[in-house]
Amino acid sequence: MFHRAGMGRSRSSGTRGCNRGGRGRGGAWSGKPVSPETSPPPRGPLIENVTDESLLSQASSLSARLAIQSCTYLASFSWLNDKQPTIVVPGMPPRWAPLDEPRKLEEDSGSYFRDINAVHYPQHPLEPAVRAVLAQAPDLDLEEIDVFACGSTMGNLLRFAQKSDKPFQFVIETIGETVFLIRRENSLDEKIPSVVGYGHTFPRTYTRLDDSVTNADSHQRMIKYDFAGFQCIVRSEADGFLPQHVSDDMQPEVIQALPELNDLKLVSGGNVVPQEAILEIKTRSVRKQLTLEQVLDGEIGRFWVRQVKNFVLAYHSNGVFNDVQVHDVRNQVDDWEASHQDDVRLVSGLLAKIVSFARKDPSRRFEVCYSVPGQLEFRHVGGEFPNALTDDTMRLWAPRGSDESDEETDNAVGSDAEAGGELESDEEEEDFTACSEGCGYCGRCKYR
Repeated sequence: MFHRAGMGRSRSSGTRGCNRGGRGRGGAWSGKPVSPETSPPPRGPLIENVTDESLLSQASSLSARLAIQSCTYLASFSWLNDKQPTIVVPGMPPRWAPLDEPRKLEEDSGSYFRDINAVHYPQHPLEPAVRAVLAQAPDLDLEEIDVFACGSTMGNLLRFAQKSDKPFQFVIETIGETVFLIRRENSLDEKIPSVVGYGHTFPRTYTRLDDSVTNADSHQRMIKYDFAGFQCIVRSEADGFLPQHVSDDMQPEVIQALPELNDLKLVSGGNVVPQEAILEIKTRSVRKQLTLEQVLDGEIGRFWVRQVKNFVLAYHSNGVFNDVQVHDVRNQVDDWEASHQDDVRLVSGLLAKIVSFARKDPSRRFEVCYSVPGQLEFRHVGGEFPNALTDDTMRLWAPRGSDESDEETDNAVGSDAEAGGELESDEEEEDFTACSEGCGYCGRCKYR
């Protein structure tokens, strides 16, 4: 059941609080106390080591260029800053609305969370995204969805491929035919330390929220695309949208009614904004004298994963933004994909490895851990970590066979390392390119 949010004209967002979450910047949220500095979560017993050399050897036979294809908008929602977890579906991202005259902005202050979804709904951080997909795309063939991830976990695959020195870990859970990649930070309410600059103040001042989401502190979007033969759904946060790419006669989305959850409130409101209108925002000081190409060099991999093609780059002098540039970067994203095929192939090989390993035993959860460049570890889930979905939503996503796996899934709550002995991996190296070319060399037909 859905409630209906108010609709109306946009209002300035310059007065709203520091509530910009997700995508690594985090969001300050008055409804949740900020956690102290945290340590990485515990790691369970080792299951298998994975090296980039083994993945590259499997992907070396692929001669065709790998690319993200057939990207489409699927669903969206906006988080309201309420005591009860509440999402507006489809919601709306902030509208790009630059000031007529620049004025000095205050620097960022306060605390910002790394994962706004986990802060709002720690019981099952992916649940709202899945609920929004089920509500807005009732005709979606769920059995065809191979991967459900977010910009963070897909970005982790790319960081591994590029030998980043930033460690990460995320949890894998299989529901029906879909392998869920679930973000895991040091804690569910981990904050970003030492936030400086204008990365939050500028977007608040230069965008406006629609009346239907006036109390929103984050807009989340789910896109669907084909990558290396896998049908992927990827959730990520949107900084805003360019109104010139949106029709003036937008109509409210018709939402499919779903069973209501006691603790997650779904409100119908907002309008669908097409993916081609979505933008990312970055601020830089004029003193650093960074060019567009230099800034893109550190960001374009994220743009590729999230399929964002509009970029606002704003330069300030002591908080005054006299140079605000709006760029169409679709050509740069395409060029990056073409010139980084080694990285793209390694991402595809790792995704194939994860999916095939997960499908061998769908009842088990495991964790992907990275701390040494070129090496990954598959481990039992250390400590306690919530399941991806509630039992009710799990049955909606995978109605066939969900009853049989409920007991096994329930046993997976908490520490998988405490659930029993170690899992064994195959002694022989798996061949992820042994299927037909039409299948995209994904290995799916071997293990499905």
